[in-house]
Amino acid sequence: MRAHMWKTAALGLAFGIAASAPAFAHHSGAMFDSSKRVKLEGTIKSFEWTNPHSRIWFLADTVDGKKQPAPVLWAIETGSPGQLTRMGWTKRTLNPGDKVSMAVAPLRSGEPAGLGIRPQLLNGKPFPVKAGKEDLERPNLDVPLQ
Repeated sequence: MRAHMWKTAALGLAFGIAASAPAFAHHSGAMFDSSKRVKLEGTIKSFEWTNPHSRIWFLADTVDGKKQPAPVLWAIETGSPGQLTRMGWTKRTLNPGDKVSMAVAPLRSGEPAGLGIRPQLLNGKPFPVKAGKEDLERPNLDVPLQ
């Protein structure tokens, strides 16, 4: 009986480890080019306050200082709600229609998406967010905007 319990526990542990592998793979940032920054100016379409990463849908009127013929929809990945909360965000920090200027680490593929690095302006005022521990430990955070 005791051997059966150990086998069951070992099997459960093996399944747990196998099931967690996709979660570890998910957290790779290899799709983002952390050596580059793209400056976006435009309007928030929506802000999804969800795990494992919140997402900003952003209509960019200006990309790296170049006015676009029509707004370009960007998908901007951010931290988890927990990380954002520690940085002073709430689920109401960004609202549809807000005018925002922000920097992103773009996708390597060139598609209009990236990792949100640092919002600079919200409706013409400095963005009301403090730097969190994750911000300070993140490599290449201070690559200047190009």
